[in-house]
Amino acid sequence: MAVIVSLRDVVEQMDLWTDEATAYINRKSGELITLTHEELALAEDPEEAEDAPQWQKDLLPKAQEVLASEDFIPLPSKFEIHEWSIMSALPSHLQIAP
Repeated sequence: MAVIVSLRDVVEQMDLWTDEATAYINRKSGELITLTHEELALAEDPEEAEDAPQWQKDLLPKAQEVLASEDFIPLPSKFEIHEWSIMSALPSHLQIAP
């Protein structure tokens, strides 16, 4: 059975895009999470994580889960989405409200 994910939630994650972070979606549960590259690096290096602030330490179990699980897949980055090609693919008879 397919997982239902709120498009609004996905868009909100995509709005958080930066060059230093990646958003992931769990294909089984629909869970969305955005992690910085620093948080992912800390999850891979326990020694480095010892000096991290507590709020980053709190994210480490989830970051480790994302890295270890094949269920989490990255959402496309802002460089992988070409808005014009999406818009040009819309049917010409479709009217977009202002």
